[in-house]
Order: sequence, then structure tokens, then C-alpha cells
Amino acid sequence: MSRTTGWFLAGAMAAWLAGCGGAPKGSYRVYVTNEASGDMTVIDPVKMEALGTFPMGKRARGIHPSADGKTIFVALSGSPMAPPGVDESTLPPPDKSADGVGVFDVALGKMLRKVPGGSDPEQFAVSKDGKTLYVSNEDAAGLSFVDPSNGQVLKTVPTGRGNKVFVIVPQTEQIAASFEVGSRPWGIALSPDEKLLFTANGLSNDVSVVDLATKTVLKKIKVGEKPWGVAVVAD
Repeated sequence: MSRTTGWFLAGAMAAWLAGCGGAPKGSYRVYVTNEASGDMTVIDPVKMEALGTFPMGKRARGIHPSADGKTIFVALSGSPMAPPGVDESTLPPPDKSADGVGVFDVALGKMLRKVPGGSDPEQFAVSKDGKTLYVSNEDAAGLSFVDPSNGQVLKTVPTGRGNKVFVIVPQTEQIAASFEVGSRPWGIALSPDEKLLFTANGLSNDVSVVDLATKTVLKKIKVGEKPWGVAVVAD
């Protein structure tokens, strides 16, 4: 991983819960991306067992369902793994042909295609109408707007590098604000009332609590080592 900024409003890094075809009515499945093996595992949470693992591509990371639950999107990257402490100058060159967003059909149980997602996609969000993917490009320090229907990268917004979160307005495709949080904010989540932002800061081993009205950090909560993602319950 390069030292890329935090970005927009990202989703879960490792797993996503989704109602899906093939599951009994009223139940759900858990979809988990496996970065090292480049695949995705589907879990039945009632039986507490894996139903299958499906190849997706290199470094399967960020994951989100479509609004209708029929499709799972997965961020894929051909950049070599570079955890903290690794000398990036010693790494092999990236395989840019592997970069993109995998489109997985839930009913068919297979990946249909890989659409472009800018350079080194890691996290992303899906618009409410499902027509746009907002993809963070880790090594390029930017955010790409992607049409998942045809894979066209509509625009890429540069964000720069640093321990920051950037607020980007989808309608204008412009940065509205940015603010410092902890070191390497890997995962972020909103409170249910959308007044607070929480960032999991991987190198400073804490979670920043941000007041979105004032764009100020209210506190930093120490947690375990290398926090990667964060989620907020409804209450």
C-alpha cells in the first residue's frame, strides 16, 4: 500500500452483508473478500459455514452490493502488496491490467466482468441510483467516478497525499473540504444521523471522531494495532 489519503465516504473493507438470490427468504449471506488469494468467500451466517469461494482477480479488497442486492462489486488491484515498513523501491512493477472493479452476479454465482476503476482501486462507494461507483485510487491519490454499466471512468478527482479525509460533492465533482485525522485513515463510517465521522487510523492505532459541521476532530480513541475498517450500529 502506498501512503494515500483517506477519501470521501468509504464502505466496509473486508465484508458486506447482503440479501441475495439463492438464500432462503428473509435470510442473508455474508460476502468476504480475500486480498492475498484474490477471491471472495460466501458465508451462511446461520449454519456458520462457507458456501463457496469464487475467483475475482488480484488483491480483492473493497466490496459493496448494488442497491437491489443482485450484484456484488469488488475492488481489484495489480499493485504489489506493500505493508508498513516495506521499502517500496524493492517491489516489482504493478500489473495495471489487473486494476478494476469486479462485477459478480449473485444469482449465477460468478464474476461477469471487470470494469475499469482507475489506478489501484481499494475502497469505493455506490451511488443510491446504482449508476455511479466512487472509487478511491490508492497509488494515484485520487477518486474516480465510474459508470459500472460500461466501465467508463467519467472523471478522476486528485486529492493529494496525507493523513486527511476529503469531502467530495458528487453533483459538482469537486472537493468541498478536507481535514486532518490520524495516521493512514484506512476505513471510515458515518453515524446514523450523519453528524459524526469515524476514521480507523492504521498507523496511529486509533479512531478519530470528527464533527462534520465544523470539520474538527473531537477526540481520538486508542484501539488495537493496525485498525483497518470501522462500522457503526444503528443506535
